[in-house]
Amino acid sequence: MSVTIFCQFNIIGSAFVLNDVKSEAGNRKIPIPDQTYEALLMQKQMIKDLGIKLPTVGDKSNFCFCSGRGRLISEQRINSIIHQILEKHNAERPEIPLPRFSCHTLRHTYATRLCEAGVSIKAAQTLLGHADFQMTYNIYVGADDSFVAEEVQKINGLM
Repeated sequence: MSVTIFCQFNIIGSAFVLNDVKSEAGNRKIPIPDQTYEALLMQKQMIKDLGIKLPTVGDKSNFCFCSGRGRLISEQRINSIIHQILEKHNAERPEIPLPRFSCHTLRHTYATRLCEAGVSIKAAQTLLGHADFQMTYNIYVGADDSFVAEEVQKINGLM
């Protein structure tokens, strides 16, 4: 299964507007795991079961996520919801505090997990939609110390 990316939407005032992606690499077909595909199908079915009418932006209306009122949800709104959940959790469970993060942090995490799973930098570049693999490598792949230590162990076996 795959998801096709051919545009992005931005908010101008209070309206959602379709724009071209940042670079030609942004136009892409992204293979997704079966579990992700099934989750997207479940999300679309839930919207249908709740009787929510999907919004239309330009000539596009096949969205997976919208509010209960049938409005698109901006990245800023998702970040606000994440922060509200974190604040509530941290107030109720101060002994197990969670750090603040955003949607973009999840993108960095995804890139790092691709690296940790041994996915090639070229495949990660395609999955992330970067025009240049250096951006993928330099900015998004923040391997932690334990990952680097495991990689060094691979070298130890060769010497």
